[in-house]
Amino acid sequence: MGYREHPPTVFLHTACCKRFHFETSLTRLNRAISFGARISLLSIPGPSR
Repeated sequence: MGYREHPPTVFLHTACCKRFHFETSLTRLNRAISFGARISLLSIPGPSR
């Protein structure tokens, strides 16, 4: 009798939290990649030099 099933709201909440963390990590990764690309583009000497 001690076993209690989780209500669907808790399951939904954890799923939303996991998806939110996944999306934030993806955006952070994209931002880091774009930042690195910008730095490498700036470090490469242009045709003007």
